[in-house]
Amino acid sequence: SNQVAELFAANMREVKLKPKASLESVAKEVSLTKEGLGVMAYYNYLEGLVQECLDLIYENDLRIIGAQRLPIILSIGQDKNNIDLTSVYSHPKALAQCSEWLMKNYPQTKQIGALSTAGAASKVSKESGMAIASLSALVDNGLDILAQDIGNKKYGRTNFTDFYLVSKEDIQKQDKTKNYLTMVAITPHIDKPGLLS
Repeated sequence: SNQVAELFAANMREVKLKPKASLESVAKEVSLTKEGLGVMAYYNYLEGLVQECLDLIYENDLRIIGAQRLPIILSIGQDKNNIDLTSVYSHPKALAQCSEWLMKNYPQTKQIGALSTAGAASKVSKESGMAIASLSALVDNGLDILAQDIGNKKYGRTNFTDFYLVSKEDIQKQDKTKNYLTMVAITPHIDKPGLLS
């Protein structure tokens, strides 16, 4: 999310980046400020839709004002002292996206979820273990790199995540020069087989 936020911010003036721990905290903060913008992951090539993101956009009445695709290239690093190779930390989605490599190379390793991949790299740098994150996050935290580009491949294609840029902009005051995205939510009043068709 930080990389995508930096990409969006590069095209804006006087933007201050403010990291948040969860999609819910991003949506809540944006919903309370008229000038604030938020970056939220909504789709991953390997894992599919991030339903929480779509629900939060709808529940907080947010506007989708931009979109960005980011290739996801995950690497694994370890603490400098090589103390603990029995635990690997990362965001649960990143652990799932590297499941094939982990099963082949560290099948007995305990996988421990973290709030973010960058947070996992920071934790391992201060304690011990291994972390899965971007190469830059591992290097920035002084970890030794064990392997790069360890993500699962689907049909030989590298993983990616699509992000939305959201705001609380009033629908009546939209800038006619901007291209907006539309999300349609359908809530049927009955549930039966074949309903969608």
